[in-house]
Amino acid sequence: MVSNSRYRLRFIVFTLIFATTGALALIFVSATNDPLLTVDQALSRSSKVVVSDTDKFTDTNHPDFTTFDARNAHIDGVVRSNADAYLVRVGHRNPSKQTAWIGGLVTSDVDRNFSWHRLKSDRDGAGIKFDAEDWWVIDGLRLDNTMDAIRPHVTGSDRQWEVRNTWAEYTRDDFIENDHTSAPGGRIHDTLVDGVFMFLSVGQNQTWDGDNPYHISNTIVDLKPMPYDSDEKTPYMEDAYGFDADRHGHLFKRYDSSDPPMYVSDTVFIVRQHAGRRDKTDGSTGKWLDVRQCHARLVPRQ
Repeated sequence: MVSNSRYRLRFIVFTLIFATTGALALIFVSATNDPLLTVDQALSRSSKVVVSDTDKFTDTNHPDFTTFDARNAHIDGVVRSNADAYLVRVGHRNPSKQTAWIGGLVTSDVDRNFSWHRLKSDRDGAGIKFDAEDWWVIDGLRLDNTMDAIRPHVTGSDRQWEVRNTWAEYTRDDFIENDHTSAPGGRIHDTLVDGVFMFLSVGQNQTWDGDNPYHISNTIVDLKPMPYDSDEKTPYMEDAYGFDADRHGHLFKRYDSSDPPMYVSDTVFIVRQHAGRRDKTDGSTGKWLDVRQCHARLVPRQ
C-alpha cells in the first residue's frame, strides 16, 4: 500500500533555450500555470472513484465531472503482450467530461534490461491512457518502468489536458505519446521526468487544428540511455554508438510544421547523447529534433 503518492515537486532552475531550423519551432515565454482544476476542487466533487491496489485498472463508464482518487493505490502491472500493456485506462471507449486523476503509483514487472525494440514489438503500451471530453487533469502521479508514461486523448469543444506534480522514472519510450490521438497540445509543469527515451512525441498521425499549444514549465527532463539493440539494425540509430549500445532518442519528435507550438519556461533538459539521424531512403528531410542541430544558452529569469 502506498501511503502518500502525491508528489509535490518544486524546482529552482534556469531556462534552457533551444533553437533549431526546419520544421521545429520552440518559443520560450512565461507559461501560465493556472490549474484547470485544483486538487481540493477535484477531491470535493460529488462523483468520485476511489482506486485500490490492483494489477490493472480500466474504467469504461463514469459520469461527467468525475475524480479518480488513487492516492493510496499501487497499480503493479503484469505485462506479457501488447494486449495487456496498458496499466491504467480512464474513459476507455467511453470518455466523459472534465475528468481528474489524483495520486497513485503505477509500475510494471517488465524486465528493465529488455531492449527498446523487444518492448516495441510485444509490450507496447503506457502507464496511463486517458480519454476525456473537454479536458482532463493528472496530479501527483508516480510511474516507474512503463513503455510510454502517458497517452492523452481529448474530444469535445475545449480540448485541453494537464499533467502536474508527476514523477516518471525509467520510461522506456515517450513520456507523452501524442501520435495517434486527437489530443491537442497540453500543459506539463512541476514534473520530474527521471530517465526517459524520448520526452514528447507529437503528431505522427494527426493534424493540429489550432487548439492549445504545449506549455512546459518548472520541469526537469533527463534523457537516459537505455537498452536499445535491434535485429532490424535501424540505420539512423546506428551512427557513432553502434547498434547494441544503450541509447536515448530525442527531446521532441514532430512530424509536421503544423504541429502545436511549444512554450517552455524554467525547465532543464539533460541530454547525454546526440540522438542519431532520421535519414530517409528517399533523401527527404526528417523532422525529428537532433540535439546536434541545437544551441543552448542560460537565460536569467526576468
